Amino acid sequence: MNEREDKLTSIPGHLLEPDWLAFEFKTAMSVIESIEHAIKPFEHNAKNKSIHNIRIAFRRWFSIWEVLREDGWESDSYGNKLGRKLKRFYKLLGRIRDWDVNTKLAAREKLPLPVLEDWKNRRKKARKKAFEELAEFKLKGLIKKLKRYLKERHEKLRLEYIRYQGAREETVFSHLEKFLAQNETQTREISKELKVMEDIHNFRLKIKSWRYLLVEFYGVSNVLLVEAQKQMGYIVDYDRMRVILEESLTAAEAKNSPDPQEVSILKETIAFVVAKRNILIKELDQSKQNLPYGFRPLSATFE
Repeated sequence: MNEREDKLTSIPGHLLEPDWLAFEFKTAMSVIESIEHAIKPFEHNAKNKSIHNIRIAFRRWFSIWEVLREDGWESDSYGNKLGRKLKRFYKLLGRIRDWDVNTKLAAREKLPLPVLEDWKNRRKKARKKAFEELAEFKLKGLIKKLKRYLKERHEKLRLEYIRYQGAREETVFSHLEKFLAQNETQTREISKELKVMEDIHNFRLKIKSWRYLLVEFYGVSNVLLVEAQKQMGYIVDYDRMRVILEESLTAAEAKNSPDPQEVSILKETIAFVVAKRNILIKELDQSKQNLPYGFRPLSATFE
């Protein structure tokens, strides 16, 4: 057996299938099933665990949709109707999550009591407002429409796919390779200049996309990507806290008679949060050097 044949036999069998369109469809339907499974617990009892689970299911969907969109699965009807509603639902879940994290980190870091109490009240109001809008979504019906859309779109893409494969045979592995390689290239480029929070935010999105591409399509995870995403998640969390505190400081200083103690507490808290964030950013400079560029899922190791 030559080196190329040995490499091919080391690739997991599902990635050697020739019908990558069917594989994408199967993957998408599997993710939609995970959303369906998360709906009932969420609607029955919207606590932290059920909110987390349905948010993860939606995150999986938007991750695989990056690939499907490039392969022609998106039509105008999706973008104008289904896609817009799905994004809005996910954004509302994100608002709930953000305020949960804000108060959790504030308590963990022992931020001043006035800040913590204010954030608890704001969290309560944010959750109430988000849940009022979430209640307007007929989620089961929306996901049912999504499944129907995918089935219909799959049938339409079949004819194009058959012509494409007739001209150039391509396995699931080779088809996905271009997405993985492109993601790696973009991640490497973004990592060179992490000067402002926007750069770090974009870097985090690329890491997340890279990680979920491997998980959802290749069926593997990578601990380096998991840790990098977690690390950048904390950076974004602390920076979001900074923004909220700075907004509060601006409001406090704009009062006719600013409270010196309130202003002082906010300034000191901002300095503390920024220092924590900057420590994490400095650590990121080291961890970004260890990202698994070139990692490919194989069922056996070979030279």
